[in-house]
This record gives sequence, structure tokens and C-alpha cells, in this order.
Amino acid sequence: MPARALLAPVLAALTLLPVAVTGPRSWPGGDTPGPAVRPDVLAMSSDPGGEVTAVVALDPVPPAPVPAAAVSVTVGGRRQEVRWRPVLSGPAMIVVDASAAAGPALRDGGSAAAAGFLLQLPPGTPNGLIADRSPPDVLSPVATGVAAPLRALATVTPGGDRDTAAALTLALRRAGSSAPPLITLFTTAPDAGRTPAGSLVGSLRRAHAVLAVVVIAPDARFWTGVAGATGGPAVRTDPGRALTAADQVADTLRGRYLLSFRPPATASTARLAVTSGATTTTASLPLPRTGPAGPAATAAGHRWTGLPWMLVLAAVVGLLLPAVTGTAWARHRRACSRADRPRHRRAGSPVDRPRHRRAV
Repeated sequence: MPARALLAPVLAALTLLPVAVTGPRSWPGGDTPGPAVRPDVLAMSSDPGGEVTAVVALDPVPPAPVPAAAVSVTVGGRRQEVRWRPVLSGPAMIVVDASAAAGPALRDGGSAAAAGFLLQLPPGTPNGLIADRSPPDVLSPVATGVAAPLRALATVTPGGDRDTAAALTLALRRAGSSAPPLITLFTTAPDAGRTPAGSLVGSLRRAHAVLAVVVIAPDARFWTGVAGATGGPAVRTDPGRALTAADQVADTLRGRYLLSFRPPATASTARLAVTSGATTTTASLPLPRTGPAGPAATAAGHRWTGLPWMLVLAAVVGLLLPAVTGTAWARHRRACSRADRPRHRRAGSPVDRPRHRRAV
């Protein structure tokens, strides 16, 4: 029996059953031996106010959530005030490909994969559900609990075309600005259509969003690049193994955290330390340029923008302009002097020779 046919009764039962949640183990402190985790900065962005947000991966994935008290950031030896939160803490927006072309994949495992991912969110995580179609729809508005989005997944009807860029934009807007959102996309498309990867990355980075993608298509290179630029994973799969891929994405995201702080304007690097019991591991954070040009410079790969490059350009133009105009003026004067000279033709030149027409 197809997975879609089993999904409705399973989801209905899940919404009625009480959920027993086992509290996570506490993070070791003091001299208690703890797991050594290596922090790795996957993506970084800044806003016009100078705040920096980094997506940090901890390897291996910790067996318990890492509290903010175990994390410190120093710049020039001075400790910074930081905000530290798991990526999975939300708001978590689920975007599901609901186009006509995605119908078979949704029926054969795509809808079950999205439902499985919802059930792996920490209790109380705000979440919402968006249908990727043209135009995109809000299937379930942002709220805590998973009963509403699970019911919406069981009743979604594929149809029409997809508009993934518009669906992601709608997800960002509905997530709000209270915290950087996690957007998890379930798609059967190899790319975002006419929307280039750089445009998607720029929009996601400006919102400090993390994009995770389950790609139910043969080619996942486009989505791997876009998700990776935001600090998120992308997993390619077949419809029948989409639920396993969703589990893999959730497992990966359990080891990823959002770190936000406001470094001094002149700082170029910071030092991140994660303490587990008596063990401390560190990583260096190269800071992006802050201020109005900060996010654009980070997303575009440090293009030649800003006042310093404008001054260099003005200096080059100032050096070259006199030489160019002087050369042009000299050529103009030589041309005028040649035009004023009298022209003398040699006798017998072709112009002076009489022309004789042969009688017919």
C-alpha cells in the first residue's frame, strides 16, 4: 500500500495520543568528564546594526543540548555577550512541493517524510506549513504543536505549477523576525526555476535563516549549494526513502546552533570556545564586514564595494584623465594643421588627365 494511503490514519492517531517526552540529559559542567565537541563555523552573516550571526556545527553531535553557559566568544581577549540557541528551536517552517509534478513523490513517501520531520521538532517549537505551488499557500499558520500541520499534510492535494522562490519568501515572511528561522524544503525539483542560487542565498542570509532540503530528484547539486551557504544540509533521496532522508536531516540539525553577538566595529576575528566538563575546544571566527555593506559583501563574496575602492578608482581616473585628454587634443591639433595646408597635385595625376571617350 502506498505511504500516502497509510498517512491519514496514522496522523489522525498521532494527534489523539498523548506524547511522552523524555527530558534530555544535562550538559556536563565543572570537573565532570564530558564529550569533546569540535565547533565548526559553517556560515556567517551580519546586519546593518553590526550584529553577527554564525551557524555553528558541533562534531560529533552532542548527546544533550549545549547550553549558552557552555559557550563563550572573545574578541581581543574580551568576552562578548552572546545569544546561543539550537537551530531546531525554530520557528521551523516546512515547505512542501505541492505541484502536480510532485504528486507521485508525495504519495509514495514525500508527505510521510515531512510528517516525520515535524514529529522530531523539540516540544513547543513554533512551526508552520507552506505549499510550494503557484501561487504558494499557507497550509498551517505558525503555532506551537504539530496537530494542525499533520492534518494539513494528510489532506493536501497536488496541482498546478511550483514557485519555490515565492514559497520560500512566504515562509520567511510568515516566520516573523523574533528569531532566525529554520526552513525545511521537501522538493522534487532540481533547482528553483528561473531564480538563481545567489538570489536565494541573499534573501535567506538577510533573514539569518538556515535552509535544509530533502531533494526527491536525481540531481541535488543546486540545493546542496544553496543550503550549504546558509549552514544547512541537503539530502538527495528517492520517494520510498524520503522518510529516512528526513531523519538524516533532523539528526544533522541537532548538532547545529545559531550564535549571535555584536563585535567591535574594527574587529576582524573572534574566538569561540565550547566547554564540556573539564574539556574546552575552540575555533576561530573570521568576522564579516559590519555596517550597511556587511551582508551584501558577505553574500556576494567580497565584491569591490565601499568607500576605499571608490577612492582608489577616483585616484586612477585622476591619473589617467590628463594623459588621455592631452593625447586626444594633440591629435586634434595635428589633424587641423594638415587640413589647413594647401594641396598641390602633380601634373599628369589621374585627376588632371583628360578623359577620352571612344566613339560608338
